[in-house]
Amino acid sequence: MSSRFDRLVNHVEYAEAGIPAYWQIDLDDAVSLTPHSLRNGHYHRGVEITGMFSTNFPAPVTFHLDDLTSRRVTRSPGMPSTHR
Repeated sequence: MSSRFDRLVNHVEYAEAGIPAYWQIDLDDAVSLTPHSLRNGHYHRGVEITGMFSTNFPAPVTFHLDDLTSRRVTRSPGMPSTHR
């Protein structure tokens, strides 16, 4: 599905299901996250965030947004590099 579909359709279905919050993540250039919280049957858009993200709603979580796209390279002696 496309990000356009996500912006236009998914949030309606999420609200109808009573999902209290969702995050819209943009993986372009600077990875960003926009939180949305359900109030009175409609989602309210929060402030777009880059870098470290931390929240207690709907559950406590903290992570750096760049970690969503980082690839770690591991090398064993005599073996070609691999991506995880």
